[in-house]
Amino acid sequence: FIDHLIPLVLESNDHWWPIDLANLCRASSAWLYFSRRVLYQCPHLTTFRACALFARSLKENASLRDLVKGVRLQPTTGYRDSIPAAYLESLRIILGTDGLESIILGGDLAVATGRYLHLITNPGAVINLRIDGMPMLCAARHCPSLEWDETLALKFSRLRSLHLCNLVLDMDVDTSTSPCPSTLRTLVLENVELSFGRLTALVNEDTTLEHLHVTTEQGCEYNDDIREVLMSCEVHSLEYRVKHDCHSSEVSLFHNDMEPLPHLKRLHLEGVYVDRDMLECIGRLCRGLKELELRGRGVAVRPAEIA
Repeated sequence: FIDHLIPLVLESNDHWWPIDLANLCRASSAWLYFSRRVLYQCPHLTTFRACALFARSLKENASLRDLVKGVRLQPTTGYRDSIPAAYLESLRIILGTDGLESIILGGDLAVATGRYLHLITNPGAVINLRIDGMPMLCAARHCPSLEWDETLALKFSRLRSLHLCNLVLDMDVDTSTSPCPSTLRTLVLENVELSFGRLTALVNEDTTLEHLHVTTEQGCEYNDDIREVLMSCEVHSLEYRVKHDCHSSEVSLFHNDMEPLPHLKRLHLEGVYVDRDMLECIGRLCRGLKELELRGRGVAVRPAEIA
């Protein structure tokens, strides 16, 4: 087999099973070199035992650390009050890997997840961060949660994508004294309960959000926050989905008192109340709009009126 074809073979399929990559590593030294780079690039670990074994590999072979660019840590075994010291040490080793650019935390690590974010040795290198809560696996007193404070906001100085799912969010940031970095380009909130603070704590006037996505259970509870973000920075794409349709014009997302939104090019609304007045308001405010999609029983306009 011609060695220089190995990378082409590995790149031809982006869904290699770890066991297959491990077997390829045993084929030859050439296969070991290239297969190991794929195997360790962004490991997905779903148990604390797997975390411990992976941490041991990093500790015993320091050269492997340079191959790790991201991690998906989603162990779920019931250690929500206190993780055993041995497993906690394995998390320190993994999150202490220098140069991690993409991090996903879930399972038990989504409960009071801020304590694990502080284990990251080089948060300034992180570009993509996702916290994925799993409410079906957590008792009420162990609700997935994140307290985003000024310390974390300053630590993650190069963050471009923040994706939060199924958790309670506490925005404890005073933007008047600690302005947030303007690097954020994608903000996704799925079934996130904002218990304290405002979404504007994640952006500033220099921020350019290429994509803002909000999915919520209850009708229109995020209207004020979304409106404030739209007025605080450039937003190019907004996708807002309300699972329980909102039918009241009193909670309109757009109104005539808002400043123009010339940078908004894509607007998708689902389950949000839209009548003729709001549609006309969108037309006045969003002169640069290229794509508009309206879905749900709250849409009180006919297709002909949208055209």
